[in-house]
Amino acid sequence: MIAEGSTLLPPDLPGQVRWVTARSEDLRATDLPPLRLCTMGASFHWMDRDAVLAFLDTVVEPGGGIALLSGSASIFSRSDGLEGAWLEVTREVVTEFLGPRRRAGSGTYSHPKRSHEQVLASSAFGAVEAHRFTTTRPLSVDAVIGQQLSTSYASPTQLGDRLPDFRRELARRLEAIVPPGASPRWSTPT
Repeated sequence: MIAEGSTLLPPDLPGQVRWVTARSEDLRATDLPPLRLCTMGASFHWMDRDAVLAFLDTVVEPGGGIALLSGSASIFSRSDGLEGAWLEVTREVVTEFLGPRRRAGSGTYSHPKRSHEQVLASSAFGAVEAHRFTTTRPLSVDAVIGQQLSTSYASPTQLGDRLPDFRRELARRLEAIVPPGASPRWSTPT
C-alpha cells in the first residue's frame, strides 16, 4: 500500500506526507509530528482500538480528527450491499477450501464485540460522522479471484499449496453461473 500511495502522490500536494510502516502498538516509537488528520483503511478492527485512539489523542491537533475508510465489503458481510450468485459461489468455495471459520493470520477471526462507532463514541474522537459513498464496479472472474486472494481470510498464505486448486475451482464455479454468450461480469458496491 505504501508503494502504491507513493506512486500516486501528486508532486504539488500542499503539506507533507510521511509514510510510516509500524504496528499500531508501536506508533509511539515512530516520533510522529502533530497530525491534522489520521486515516486508517480497513484495519481498525485489527488494533487495540481504545489504546490507538488514546495515543492519537496525544498527536492529533485540536480541531483535527481521524477517518476510518473501507473498500469492498467481505463475502462474509451479509449487510454491506453484496448480493448475487457470484457471492454465494465465492463464499462456498472459500469455505470448502479453508473451513467454516473465517481465517485471519495464523488463527481465526472474531468480530469485535463493540462497533467502531461505540469505540469512537467513548474516546476523544466521540463526535462521529458516518458517510457512505457507494459506487458499483464490475467484476470479472479474475477480479473476484484477485479480490479474495487480497484478503486475510483467503490469502495465498492461508491457501498454501492449495492455491492453484483454489484458483481453478473458483474460476470453474464462477464461469458455470455466467449465462451462455455473456461475459462474466458481476457488480459489487465499494
